[in-house]
Formats: sequence, C-alpha cells, structure tokens
Amino acid sequence: MSVDLQASSHQLPDATSRSIGSARAVELWQHAADSVPAAVLALPGDPIIAQRAGCVSGSALLVSSLLGAFGVFQLQSSAIAHLTNVYGLALAVLTLTLKADLPQAAVAKEAVITQARFLGAPAGVAALHLVQCSLAFSQGSVGFILAGLTALAAGMLELTIWYMRSSAMRSNDTTGLIDGQSEPLPAESRRNLDVMLQQC
Repeated sequence: MSVDLQASSHQLPDATSRSIGSARAVELWQHAADSVPAAVLALPGDPIIAQRAGCVSGSALLVSSLLGAFGVFQLQSSAIAHLTNVYGLALAVLTLTLKADLPQAAVAKEAVITQARFLGAPAGVAALHLVQCSLAFSQGSVGFILAGLTALAAGMLELTIWYMRSSAMRSNDTTGLIDGQSEPLPAESRRNLDVMLQQC
C-alpha cells in the first residue's frame, strides 16, 4: 500500500479570495441587520416580552405533554419516553407557576423561588426553558418539537436579558436590575454596595 505525499490537484483558495468572501458575508449580515424593524430590535431586552414568551412556552409544553399522555401526539413505546413526558409536564407547570402573572400563583411562585433561588434570575429561567426544549425535542413528534421551539425562543430571550443586565453591571453601573425592572436604580456609593453584598 502506498501513499501519495505529493501535492494534490485540489488547491486551497488564496488569501484574497477568502477575504473577498468574508467581506461579502459581512456585507450581507449588515444588510440583514439594517432591514430588521425597530420593533423587533426592541424585543430582547424587555422582561415583559420574555415573561409572555415563557407563558406561551409553558402553555405549549403543558398542552403537548397532556396530548402525548392521551395518545394524540406520538410517544415512543419506551418507559423512558413516558417518564420524559411526565418530567416535561412537571416542568411546564413550574414554568407557568413562575411566569404567569396570576394572583393565585403568587404564593406558589414565592415558595418555589424561596427553595430554588436561581429560578428568580433570568439565567436560571433560561436554563429551565432550555432543559424543557431538550426534553421536548427528545420525544421526536412534530407537536413536541413545535412546543420545544417555543421553549428555545423563550430561553434565548431570557439569556439575552441576562447578558444585557450583566453587561450593564460590567460597564461601571454597579446598581443592577431587579427582575422585571427595565431601568437602573439610582446609583449608590460603592461602600454601601459592598456592605449589602457582604450581608447577602
């Protein structure tokens, strides 16, 4: 068996053609970014939109889990698929408890956040949505995949809010934002902030 170590006839593109191709890709990306309406650009940082997307995601996952349990959406014929469906149902109820703005759910929401504090932050809720997305995708049925896409969108919105808040904290704004608040609090002295952080 012999191996040909000489150069093959297939040549890699030179640097100028690669730079022209990347410049064209940047130009297309800028054109796409310029054509996005201002209303769509305002969506990611809005906690109310993320809350509504979370409610839609929780509702879609609840309905798909219930329809899967009753046989309307096809589940695989394994015990793991049925267990995953039960987990999806429980996490959908948890999402609705956290995201629904109902007075009846306020006591349950406080109890959940008291026990699992990470669910009070956008990063924790994003993780919850992404876990639900993976559970829905694992079922393989069209209804579950559509519900998983809503969870993916809600998770991305929560991650965007988390990123925007953390970047605001890094840019010498040491006030931070409370969940559901879109404007920073009046700035406090650094000493008061250090004392508050030590007490927490």
